Amino acid sequence: MNVSALIAGYDTIPYADRIASLIELGRASKTEASAKQLAEDLSNGSLYEQLLSLETCYGSHDVTLALKAIDSPSRHLRRRAISLVSLLGSDRQLLDALNSLPAFLQRYAVRRMRNLRPSRRRHGVIDRFVDGLAEKDVESEVFRGFLLYASEELVEKHLPTYIDVFNSFDWTRLATYHPNIAQRELGRWVSHSEDEDPRLLKTGNKIITQWSRKQQTADRALALLRTMAEKTPLSKLPLRAVLQIRCKEIIAMVLDAEGVIQDFEFQQVSSRRASSKMAKSLSISNMLALLDRYEDTIDAYDLYMYTPEQRRAIYGKVREAWRESDGTLSTDIICSLPVDLRVKEARRCLKLRAMEAKPASKIPYISLLPWDEAIILQRPFLQSSDADTRMSALQWQIEAAKYNESHLSDALDLIVKRQNEQDPMRRTMISALRTIPTGRWTTNHLPALETIIGHALDAGDLSSATHRELLGFVTRMLIIQPEWAAAQYTHIQTTRGFLDWNNTLDLCGSIPIPTIMGAVRTHISPILSTILSQRKTSALLAITQQFEQVPKHWPELQEAIITALTNDDDDREFSYYSDRMLTYLIRARPNSWFSIIPQLFEKQRKIVGRKTIANYVRWHEPQRVGFYIMEPYAKDDNWGRRSIDVHFKRQFWRMTPKQQESLAAVTVTDLEDPSIAQKYNKICRLALLPFVDAKHLMHFGRLEERAAIRDPAVMALGMLDSDQGVPLLLDALHDRRARIAIYSLRRTFNVMSKSKVLKLLSAVPMEKVTVAKEAVRLIGDLGTEEAFQHLLAMEKQDLHKDVRIALCRALWSFLGRPQTWEIYGRAALDPEPEISKAVVRIPDDGLTDARRTDLLKTLLKLLNHQNAEVRIETLTRLETSPLKDTESILSPKLFELILSPLEKECEGAAKAIFTTYAKSHHELVGDVFRKILPNKRVLKMVHKQYIAVIDPVWNKPLFPCTRLILDILAQDRLTTSLRLALIFHGIPFSDQLQYLLGIIPSLHPDALHMATMFISRDPEDGYNNRYKSPEPPKPIAIANEQTLGEHQDPRGRRLGLAYLCMLGGERENEVWTREMKKRLEWYKSDEDPGVAEWAELVDVPEVEEEDGSDGDDEERRGGEGKKVRRERRGVGIRGGRGGREGRGGKEEIFYDSDSD
Repeated sequence: MNVSALIAGYDTIPYADRIASLIELGRASKTEASAKQLAEDLSNGSLYEQLLSLETCYGSHDVTLALKAIDSPSRHLRRRAISLVSLLGSDRQLLDALNSLPAFLQRYAVRRMRNLRPSRRRHGVIDRFVDGLAEKDVESEVFRGFLLYASEELVEKHLPTYIDVFNSFDWTRLATYHPNIAQRELGRWVSHSEDEDPRLLKTGNKIITQWSRKQQTADRALALLRTMAEKTPLSKLPLRAVLQIRCKEIIAMVLDAEGVIQDFEFQQVSSRRASSKMAKSLSISNMLALLDRYEDTIDAYDLYMYTPEQRRAIYGKVREAWRESDGTLSTDIICSLPVDLRVKEARRCLKLRAMEAKPASKIPYISLLPWDEAIILQRPFLQSSDADTRMSALQWQIEAAKYNESHLSDALDLIVKRQNEQDPMRRTMISALRTIPTGRWTTNHLPALETIIGHALDAGDLSSATHRELLGFVTRMLIIQPEWAAAQYTHIQTTRGFLDWNNTLDLCGSIPIPTIMGAVRTHISPILSTILSQRKTSALLAITQQFEQVPKHWPELQEAIITALTNDDDDREFSYYSDRMLTYLIRARPNSWFSIIPQLFEKQRKIVGRKTIANYVRWHEPQRVGFYIMEPYAKDDNWGRRSIDVHFKRQFWRMTPKQQESLAAVTVTDLEDPSIAQKYNKICRLALLPFVDAKHLMHFGRLEERAAIRDPAVMALGMLDSDQGVPLLLDALHDRRARIAIYSLRRTFNVMSKSKVLKLLSAVPMEKVTVAKEAVRLIGDLGTEEAFQHLLAMEKQDLHKDVRIALCRALWSFLGRPQTWEIYGRAALDPEPEISKAVVRIPDDGLTDARRTDLLKTLLKLLNHQNAEVRIETLTRLETSPLKDTESILSPKLFELILSPLEKECEGAAKAIFTTYAKSHHELVGDVFRKILPNKRVLKMVHKQYIAVIDPVWNKPLFPCTRLILDILAQDRLTTSLRLALIFHGIPFSDQLQYLLGIIPSLHPDALHMATMFISRDPEDGYNNRYKSPEPPKPIAIANEQTLGEHQDPRGRRLGLAYLCMLGGERENEVWTREMKKRLEWYKSDEDPGVAEWAELVDVPEVEEEDGSDGDDEERRGGEGKKVRRERRGVGIRGGRGGREGRGGKEEIFYDSDSD
């Protein structure tokens, strides 16, 4: 047999059969010379034949042909070849192959081997390959790029050389392939770093998130999170990522943390199921502690996720915060409460004055009472002449039967007695029945349910919506009463006509699925023939969709689908429903495809253009693609050649040359057809046909007039499997096609040798700016010494502004070279602002200490630039990406810029100083404040920027700096307000009292008012509202109140009163205790009128004990009581449906009563 005879029949047989025959040929080549020669002849043939020859290696286990294919110009062939060698070749063969590959294929092969299962990873070959790179140049970027794929021993050997210059991508790979080393080195980095190292924070957060995605590395993520929390605030760490997999541990960290974590939300995770699992895992003590710290941790409408014991505890803790302004609690929340609390809360709401204005609003709350009591109170509404009121009462009362199954019959009687109601009322009642858990229904209820269904079917005004409600109810009953439900389903469909209802059923329950499906087959199967005869394809699809989870248990439905697929003639309508039914059929009868698909293709049905069949053809029978090729292009349907663009785009390698040539011919015809507007997909299709000559694509790329075809063709030349389009693309660089050709060349250059790429790019004409910019970037991406020398030579030329900017970007690959920083130094002083701004964006990731010093010197030159825009952008970079400046290289210029007349420049300099020096060089910051102390305008602006970066809980490294600034400001009597802001924002809570005692003699009226606003955490002016002071711990607040309340200066006592008001009214779950009320009375008797008057104006809520108290302390807290009004800006209390905001931004809060 020769090659022609072997592949002659490949156009008509499935792809799997082709591969099987080639593998068999490979097996035969072990013993038969003719078979071995045939395989050899295939490897010497066309690209398609070479591809077939590689498949024989799976049978022969001989990689000789694969090693030969490694030198092929085809990128796809080389990838397949190196994959075969890594699977079947010896270590020596694989190592030789790796050394002969271009760089892009080396990365592909090593990464692929490293990601295989352990038995196929070939660690020894990877280590020997990396050792070979180390012998050539251990400091090269190539060696560094492959090092982390090697074994742990080899990485440990070379790690000290590179660990200091690792970028974020290197750390990610280290965490992926060597997590033990990554965790150890990150721990060392944390232990030797300053607090909140920006690079460490970025790297650590990325790795924590990466490790938290897998259960195997979840403990590593948690351990790293705990390690980083020693130096970094929890609010800046990815708590949410780890919370989903280690909930208890994260909650413990949150509760043990000092202060409050900003933006922490317990239930803000990926799914409801994950949220419910997390919620139930919490202990009640931890949950209550979490609520003490974070009032809005639990959403009121997520209460149902918790266990009954948890709900009881949560309700007792935060029920007041969840109430509306009129005192009511949403019925959604009440329904989730345990029985006793549900009834008690419903009765409380019914007694509220708000119910008197709208009696109908009582309906939901009445339904939550015991049935006998509720039905009496509900009677006026059930008999109301208003249809909406009557409908609401019926709905709520019927749904309430789920709380006591002994009253299900009473609920059914309510419906039976109202058989003459109109359709909307009937639909509401049936919908209410569907909310009752299915397991509550027993055999005794079936006669009444059957009567209700009969009344609905007899009604002349039955709507399709009510029809669907009936179908939904009876299908839910399948899991407990399969015989009755299946009979009722058939009765409904046959009585009122077939209706589609597309909801997938979950039939899991106490009754086995085969038993349920037996009843379904008995009662519903007879109507399938009626559906087919009436051509109700939507009804057939609906039934298919409802039972798609149990396909194998209903053979009659499978036969009906086959009949519909093969006999129906209404292509346009039926093709819309075909995909779901075909999916159902392949799950039920996989072998039926082989009999159905030929029939569909014989009838040339449009449904073969649908996704399901097209995907099957793409993977299993690509020989049928010719059918799609010969069908005309359709605009309104995924049909014909349009299906090729949609479904076959990346599978052309499975087609034979003859099939590809047919497709290329019709594609060229389509491109010549002016009625087809979209040409781009078809041109790309030509580029993706590897066994077809690229002459058509090159012809279109040379067209002069038809730019709509020419430009996409030039772009598509870079998508070819080999470099046959490179000559045309290089030629196009000399004319109007250049702007497209240069970008198209990038993909081709990525797979060529770097020396060849540099040679080609050196010859690129630089007259066109777009071409020159991209050429410079491509040269920079090469990263070789030759490329660097070429860029150095280009820098000395007279370049266009945009080209010089591209040159600065290209040099990012050579930041370790001193010559690079000389070029950046000259660019920083360039009078053209755009060129200088290109230097601002130089990354610091992976730089050595020496190179980081060069970066600081370059930034200093930028700060001295004559253009203010350049200086401001440099300051912004220093703020957003802080750098370590141990030698204070930037400080003199930053101190100079802080006095700039430009407000943005002054603010930027202040931010840069604080982020760079405040933690490690606070004396420099002190010098700044001493210098600007007389200039109150600048002082206020700089002070405002410092307030933005400090926090009395987390920024402990800034405490010395803050104390120094306070000492400096104390020298000027006109800085009292500024000192107050620093005390409350930057001094630890435990130390604030001593500073307040010292500043009391300096408090003027405005400063006193500001201090009280800071203490109450409710500032009025915009400046303070922007930087709201944190809330101190309760013990500290109590101690401060007691000390200040005894102060001899009335201003001190006024601050003590502010602390008392904060304790009694600010905290969400706090109340005025007896001791606090006594303290308030003491303030009212103060000799100072100001203190006494303010104390008289404090509104203390009077709380009454609720009726029906059961004596439990937790349950006795609450009551209607008097409402406390206060302003709440920026505080979000979750829960309740609107109505939380009153007029004027006020919010009404109900406080829990004290035990007295």
